[in-house]
Amino acid sequence: MKTLISVFFILAACAGTHAQEDAAPFPFFADAGAPFAEAADAEPATSVALAASAERVPAGGEFSLLVKISLRPHWHVYWKNPGEAGMPLSVEWRDVPAGVEFGEWRWSAPKFYELMGIGSYVFEDAAYVEIPVKLAPGVPAGTALKLAGTASWLACDDDGCYPQDAEIEASVAVAPAGEAAVPANAGLFAEARRTFPRRGETRAEFRAGADGAPELVVARKNGEPLDAHARFFPEAQKFSVAAASVVPAIEADGAARFALPLNEGETLADARELAGVLTDGDGNAFEISPGEILAASAVPAADVPAPAASAAPEFSFDLAFLGALAAAFAGGLILNLMPCVFPVLGLKIMHFVGKAGAEKSSIARHGFVFGAGVLASFWALAGVLVALRSGGEQLGWGFQLQEPAFVYGMIVLLFVFGLSMSGVFEFGVGATSVGGGLQEKSGYAGSFFSGVLAVIVATPCAAPFLAPALGSALTLPAGPSFALFTAIAVGLAAPYVLLSCAPSLLKFLPKPGAWMETFKQAMAFLLYAPALYFVWVLMGQIEDAFAQRDLLISLAFVALACWIYGKWAVAWRPRATRVAGTLAALAVFAGTLIYAGTLLGEKKSEEWIPWTPEAQARALDAGKIVYVDFTARWCTTCQVNKRVYSDETLRAAFRDAGVVTMRADWTNRNATIAAELRKYGRAAVPVNVFLKKGEAPVILGELFSGPGTVLDGLAETENPAAAATR
Repeated sequence: MKTLISVFFILAACAGTHAQEDAAPFPFFADAGAPFAEAADAEPATSVALAASAERVPAGGEFSLLVKISLRPHWHVYWKNPGEAGMPLSVEWRDVPAGVEFGEWRWSAPKFYELMGIGSYVFEDAAYVEIPVKLAPGVPAGTALKLAGTASWLACDDDGCYPQDAEIEASVAVAPAGEAAVPANAGLFAEARRTFPRRGETRAEFRAGADGAPELVVARKNGEPLDAHARFFPEAQKFSVAAASVVPAIEADGAARFALPLNEGETLADARELAGVLTDGDGNAFEISPGEILAASAVPAADVPAPAASAAPEFSFDLAFLGALAAAFAGGLILNLMPCVFPVLGLKIMHFVGKAGAEKSSIARHGFVFGAGVLASFWALAGVLVALRSGGEQLGWGFQLQEPAFVYGMIVLLFVFGLSMSGVFEFGVGATSVGGGLQEKSGYAGSFFSGVLAVIVATPCAAPFLAPALGSALTLPAGPSFALFTAIAVGLAAPYVLLSCAPSLLKFLPKPGAWMETFKQAMAFLLYAPALYFVWVLMGQIEDAFAQRDLLISLAFVALACWIYGKWAVAWRPRATRVAGTLAALAVFAGTLIYAGTLLGEKKSEEWIPWTPEAQARALDAGKIVYVDFTARWCTTCQVNKRVYSDETLRAAFRDAGVVTMRADWTNRNATIAAELRKYGRAAVPVNVFLKKGEAPVILGELFSGPGTVLDGLAETENPAAAATR
């Protein structure tokens, strides 16, 4: 749940020679937006300007651009790693002249900012970013380079955040090659560089902590010790923002050792990802560069992986994957012990014997052809999955599990398969007749299709073993996916091939009997366990306690449908009874799924509906109270406010009043949302508003003191008289 975002696009274009008063002493300094009026409290006092380090630069030479953001007290903007909330400066350059190449940005040293547990890395008073520029030797002398673009940044105080953008521009003349550059704005660049972290004054080592978490050990090259006031700001966002709050352990030589927590699910792929900025208690800042860490790393070079050439995950046939192949092979073998497979094992071998007569080599060939049919079936399944992935489906269990409907479907699927294996009903008995004509073909074609049929018959019993294989196939590259399915196929086909080579071994097979049913029922628990896991996942996604209750009860009706089918749709019942039993089971099953679908739909409706003017108007016309939350991921105050929405009292009040909750997400800018905010006289986040047709909007305060802030707003909305005196 999120609080309202108030957002307003502020376009300030005063490019060229018009200069801000404090920039006047510096030529070639392009002002990109005058300060906002002091009386405009709803707008932040920030401005951005662009300066060049030279008036003239020879072809093939280098110079720098400097972006400066000036702020009034109590305002802040964000570093290149903003932390848990925020948005750093960006520049979209337009019509960059040929022969101009931009280098890596250099930023001022950040500070740590925290608002009610949400941490960010910020600048206060002023922020500087230096951008190196290199000219190609072929740029013609006399060219006037005009470098222009749109700067975007986020300015915040404790009450709200204002996304900003402004036009910036600077001009530099190109001198003939070999001519000396004519510098400009030396004082401004000197001022900025005093805020930059110093380079080359530290040595850094990567170490693996006792718990496997990365540790960074930093020491000053001049031997001066660091103390417990030192702080480290990582450039990579994979580290928790708590990294900037870590108090280092000071070692005997004065080095500071930081145990850096990673965000959940993140791993350190390369020691160079520990690059960042170190600050000490005396106001000094030091740049910890990637090359610095690599050069002094305590990790052997072979253990430091090189940066990946692409984002695709690498795969290696390691011991873990070999273990997975062994488990898949064992699963294929176990399939032969299922009641739907084992009884026909001996019969199938004797069928091969009958086809080939007494010629042992021919019997063995039939066995191998049968195995080829099994392999072809599993390869076809693997091929379909690989084709879907390569076609852009990008399948993956993690993404699907974000959908409650998919999770509920998995629960039902595993539950139904488990009930079948427990003996409540028989699933797949009719499969033995599928393709009967093909398997009775003479010669090797009949043996091949017998292998295909064996896979079809085994499918109802294969769920405990195929599920992991399917899950892996959706995430592994094509080669390993095929290898996994091949292992299952070889396991299923191995007894047939072995017995066709030595039919005399049939006498050692145990006789079919009641033990097979017991074994099948025991295997059902391999399905009930993951079904219960998915129940746990679903309960975390469904927040309404009554919906949770009814979804759990719905599983009892699923079981009832299976029981009806197993009781009255079995083969030995009269046809009329079978038809009636099947229809009754389908009616109960379909009705259960339809009702469960409404519960899942209610869950979605209780979430925040995406805001649009049309959706808001429809809800108001229907007589509903609408609560709109304008929000953005970069809004620190929004992240703090949204915690109140988990309060059960507030949730119950929303349900009782029939409040329609909508979210206007302005993480990416949206002119429609900005226009809506202007209707409320706001230009900053957060803004939270209750709407009721025919009544004035009730706008809440910026920072919630608790659920009571929202409850009071709801009470005023329900009581227009109270709202009028507000």
